[in-house]
Amino acid sequence: MDKGFFNSKYRVHGDIGYQYSISSFSFQLRERIQYGFQDFGTVEDNSSNKLTSRSRAGAKYNISGSPLTLFASYELFLGLNTSEGIRVRGYRIQAGTSYKFSIRSDIEFGYMLNDEVNRSSPLRAHVLVVEWNYRL
Repeated sequence: MDKGFFNSKYRVHGDIGYQYSISSFSFQLRERIQYGFQDFGTVEDNSSNKLTSRSRAGAKYNISGSPLTLFASYELFLGLNTSEGIRVRGYRIQAGTSYKFSIRSDIEFGYMLNDEVNRSSPLRAHVLVVEWNYRL
């Protein structure tokens, strides 16, 4: 609830992707169409819900004989229903490494740069990522 009014924060998206592997290298392409809040900051009002195309290219390198995997990706955010028409809204660069403990468990360390563009007050977010995954 904000200033006496309720605001919603939600996202709905659909993905299509492709992955190609050569030896220890893996290359990925993904296209995501997303509807919902887009801004990195808080939702200011309901008009901040946007239709966005998120194109991502990435690569992984699995170090032979090691539980370590190195990865990097670049993602472009393209606003499809902005007041100025179709335009670039931001990008994301990510790099890091993951360590596989077992088939079910791994940990990831990385760095991510989220950068907004074509805005009067663009936000640049530097994010350190620590992620632990456990699959049931």
